[in-house]
This record gives sequence, C-alpha cells and structure tokens, in this order.
Amino acid sequence: RICVAHAGFKLAAVLAYIKGRYLGGSYVTTFILATLLAAVDFWIVKNISGRLLVGLRWWNKTREDGTTEWVFESRQDESAVNPTDRNIFWMFVYVWPAWWGFVLFMNLISLSFDWVLLNSMLLVFAASNLAGYWKCSKDEKKRARQWVENQGMRAMAGAMGFA
Repeated sequence: RICVAHAGFKLAAVLAYIKGRYLGGSYVTTFILATLLAAVDFWIVKNISGRLLVGLRWWNKTREDGTTEWVFESRQDESAVNPTDRNIFWMFVYVWPAWWGFVLFMNLISLSFDWVLLNSMLLVFAASNLAGYWKCSKDEKKRARQWVENQGMRAMAGAMGFA
C-alpha cells in the first residue's frame, strides 16, 4: 500500500498536468491541482514512504543563528527493507525530477513560459526529495561503515583478550 501511495500521487500530478496542459483545461486549475498533488507527494515521500520503504528520513533544521542543518535518520536493521520496495522507491525518487526537468526543458524550447513556472515549482519539490534522500543515503553508508569498523575492532580486542 505504501508503494501505491508513493507512486499514486505522482501519477495523479502527471495526469492533472497532462489534462490541463494538452487536453484542455484552465491554467489556474491545473496549476493549483498539480501543485497540491505534488506537495502531498513530497510530504508522503519525505515523511512516510522513505521511512517505511527504505528506512530513511531527513529534514532541514534552522538554528538560532539562521544557519541550516540537514538531519538524517536511518533504520539500523537493513534486513527489514524489502528489496522490491527499495527498488521501486529509488526508481521513483530518480525518475520524478528527471520527468519534470524534461517537461520544463520542452516548455522552455517551445517558449511556453506560463507553464515553465509550474514545471519549475514541481521540479523543486521532486529535486528536494532527491537531494534529501541522496544525502541521507550517503550518511547511512558512512554510519554503516563506522559500525562495521567498530565491530571489527571489538572482535580484534576480544580475540586478543582485551574485552
């Protein structure tokens, strides 16, 4: 069910965009509907499907001095992650911004600047999740490597009789 939500709002946003852009519809209605669907998709991916499908979560925290800090969480037990769910998650995380980048490029070369604004906003939603999860994934790999090194040091210390 989580995979369906992960893909469902993306599909709904694309269908709303295609209907409004190519099959006739109000620009304002299309803009509002596609933006709302993309915002819900952003929230679901960031807060629900990332945590449940791949065990990752991220957010950006603003400190008192105005600087920002990326915060990452990852599941310690990788065995709970279903490989199919993981593949579906990462496929959509990478394809989603690529799709909106392509649509943005097509509207730029066709000089459809009113649609460029919508495409840019939807690309920002998609690219934000990609950047957050990409950084979170790198952070998870670093922590996993540190854990393995620590376990190796403990095993060596135990074998030498220091533990």
